[in-house]
Amino acid sequence: MLLEFIILHTIATGVSLFGGLMLWRHQSQWNQQQVDPDIGVAEKRFLHRQYRRRMQSSAMITLLGLLLHASNEHLVDWRRAPAGFVIYVCVMLLLVVWLVILAFADFLAAQVTHRMALARLQEHQRQLEQTVAELRRDK
Repeated sequence: MLLEFIILHTIATGVSLFGGLMLWRHQSQWNQQQVDPDIGVAEKRFLHRQYRRRMQSSAMITLLGLLLHASNEHLVDWRRAPAGFVIYVCVMLLLVVWLVILAFADFLAAQVTHRMALARLQEHQRQLEQTVAELRRDK
């Protein structure tokens, strides 16, 4: 029983710290991106939306870690308060589902943005190759 308690709270603390570290990292990256003169307006809009998604995900990871601390028998005892335990489990599951949705949305947004950037680069490369070919012909 004591070992389970220690393991649970060690995992919960680790999850909370991981979420907190991610919050700190996203904030520091965002601060650096704000002062970068090489980032255009469209890219800054993408980065701002990405920042919001990632901050929300990291905060939810931290919250899940904190809620794990409440899962021991002394705080949420399913024998004494089954309705409270069901609510607790439903809240945890909803947070996990929302976290997965945010992660998937972040993945899709990054894919679309990177594909569009790659297409622009490929088009620019084609234009440069055409220019080189024309210059060689004119020689």
